[in-house]
Amino acid sequence: MAQTLVEKPKYTFTIQIAKPKRSFWQWLLRKPVELSRDFMITPCKVENMARVAGSAVLFPKDISEGTHAEVTIPLMLEHKDRMVYLVAAAIQNDDKEPSASLIRFLSSNCDSIDLMEAVSQSLDGLELTAFLNTIVLAKGSVNFLKPASPIEGRELIASHTESSEALASISDGH
Repeated sequence: MAQTLVEKPKYTFTIQIAKPKRSFWQWLLRKPVELSRDFMITPCKVENMARVAGSAVLFPKDISEGTHAEVTIPLMLEHKDRMVYLVAAAIQNDDKEPSASLIRFLSSNCDSIDLMEAVSQSLDGLELTAFLNTIVLAKGSVNFLKPASPIEGRELIASHTESSEALASISDGH
């Protein structure tokens, strides 16, 4: 439970190991063969945002247009390595590049359904909507937080004119 509170799990998934193997040490210690691994994608940390977002920006712009097959097949053929990298970075979620062993594991064991869902959840982990809403709110509040000027005759509460200007600047994207 403590880990759940600390990690804020966003998405968990299990990858079945394609060719389970038992190492010599596992055989010697009579440990069972690993048949699957569980992974968790959590909200993206700031130090990892550029890595995940930078990889996602390189996908084609028309990624959401077409049927599932029309989108998935070209992505798998042309961008498989980028998708695996993006998922590995989202799973690792720290300031380091994703480990080569994690990328290898995902490449050789992840099926297309799990990979596409993990990519989607990795992008959701960026929490871009909340980030953009925060910027818009902060930018809009700048006009409201200006101190009142007795010279200009403004009161302590923002005037109707300032409110209109702030709303106009938000809608214009400035």
